[in-house]
Amino acid sequence: MRSACLTMAALLLALLPFAAKGDRLDTLVTQLDRLEPAFWKALAMKSDSDYRRDVEKQLSETVATAREVQKVASRYGSRHPNITTELNKIRTIFQEVEPFSAQNYRFGFKYTSLRDYEQQFRKDQPEMRKKREKPTMANVRIADYERWLDEVMRDNVNRVRRQRGGSSGSGSGGGEKSDEAMKARTVTFFHAVATIRLTLMKYRQEGRPDFPE
Repeated sequence: MRSACLTMAALLLALLPFAAKGDRLDTLVTQLDRLEPAFWKALAMKSDSDYRRDVEKQLSETVATAREVQKVASRYGSRHPNITTELNKIRTIFQEVEPFSAQNYRFGFKYTSLRDYEQQFRKDQPEMRKKREKPTMANVRIADYERWLDEVMRDNVNRVRRQRGGSSGSGSGGGEKSDEAMKARTVTFFHAVATIRLTLMKYRQEGRPDFPE
C-alpha cells in the first residue's frame, strides 16, 4: 500500500509542470514578477557580481519573451502599446545607471504583480476578503488595476531616498539633480511595467490573438 501511494505521489509531481503550463502571456507575467524587485537590488551591485549578472540574464530573457509576444500581436494588427519598446526603456535604465550612483539611494518600493494587488486590497478592505475572487489577468477590472498602478508609481517616486552619508554629486546642485534623475527613472520604470501589465491583461481579456508557448 505504501509503495502504491509513493508511486502515485511521484506521478502527480511529474504531472505538475504540465498542469501549470500556460502560454507566452503567462510566461512574460511570471518573468516580470521576478524581475521587478530584483532589478532595483541589482542596480546598486558591481557589474561583475553574480547577482547582477543573473538579473541581467533575467532581463534579456524577459525582453526575448516580450519580442515573441509583440511579434504575434503585430501580425494580428494590434493597436495596443508595443511592449518590447517598454522593456527596452527598462533595459536602458539598467545599462545607464552606474552602481556607485544607485548605492546612494534606498529603494523601499512597492511592486505591481497581481499578488501585490490582492494583498493590498485585502489589507485595505478586510471585510471584502471572502466576497472577492482571486484576481487574475482574465477577471481583474482593468480600470481599477490601472488606478492602483498609478498610485503605486506616485508612491514609489516619493520613496526614493538618499542613503545617509551618500554622495550628493559635484557642485551645490549636484544632489538635487541626481535625485531628480533617479525619480525620473523610477517613473519611467514603473510606467513601463504598468503599460506592459495592462497590455497583457487586455490581450487575455479580449481573447485574441493566441499566444501559444
